[in-house]
Amino acid sequence: MKIIQRNKLSMYIVVLQFLAKNTAIWSILIAFGDAVILLTSKVAALQQQVGIQTTQIVGYAIAKKGKKKDLVDRIIIITGVLQAYAVVINDDVLFAFAKYTKSKLMKQADNLLTETANNILAKATQLGAALAPYGIDATVLLAFQALIADYVSFVESPRLARVARKTATANIKSLIKEIDKILKTETDLLMVQFLAANPDFFNGYKGARIIIDIGHHHLPIILAGTVNSGQILNVINSSNPRWVAGITVIIKNTTAVGGASGMYFYVADNAADGYSGQGSLLLPGQEEKHTLTAAEFKTFMNIQNQGADAGTFEVTIL
Repeated sequence: MKIIQRNKLSMYIVVLQFLAKNTAIWSILIAFGDAVILLTSKVAALQQQVGIQTTQIVGYAIAKKGKKKDLVDRIIIITGVLQAYAVVINDDVLFAFAKYTKSKLMKQADNLLTETANNILAKATQLGAALAPYGIDATVLLAFQALIADYVSFVESPRLARVARKTATANIKSLIKEIDKILKTETDLLMVQFLAANPDFFNGYKGARIIIDIGHHHLPIILAGTVNSGQILNVINSSNPRWVAGITVIIKNTTAVGGASGMYFYVADNAADGYSGQGSLLLPGQEEKHTLTAAEFKTFMNIQNQGADAGTFEVTIL
């Protein structure tokens, strides 16, 4: 996935999260609701295609070697029986046909090995009951056939994976084009209706629509200040283009050690929301580092001072 595509996907997710938290505002507008449903479906499809595109075949070479060894070991067992039977019936042609060594088979290319295995299976099947006294019956031959089929399927898997990834790459490009069209020609245009009635919602949506370059390094942003006793302070919101799912922040209570101000740092749905139990209580001098997942991310980050004295804080966006 290209950097610009990854950046757009991050923006799509933030937009959907913002809209999900404000359903009560836009649900009265049926056309907007229809656009959100379509947008949600398309973004889910995009995430699925990204998953296919980024799938890697891990440990394939080692696993393939093991499967090849299993198949060769079975071939050696059956050719050994064919040679033993050939000696009994004095059939030099059959003996020569079944003359293989393990090292020679292991060196064969995949397509040649499967051809060899199928030829041996066909010969053993043709001889049928004659091989039963040697331990080769229909059950053994069915197991051999299954082993061949499994090997063929496995050696084809990288090629099939490459085809799937190529298809996913094309689908990603198409889906991004469709999602951009929904945003530009539907939700963006309909959002204007909320400008006068609900400017906070309008501005929050505009902030969520900003595409952030998450593929390159950014200098840290340090936010610092004072929180009075009992005060709730909104420190970060969607107006900051760096405030997106996946962001990493360092939070600090910089109040002088020994002070009485313990402060809560937490994400919230609204700028005035108080601490609800999800977040961190930091005492003077304490700090923590957090990376907010998509599930944890919210539109606002607030600080609440529940201590008896004013305190100071520092929030660093990495």
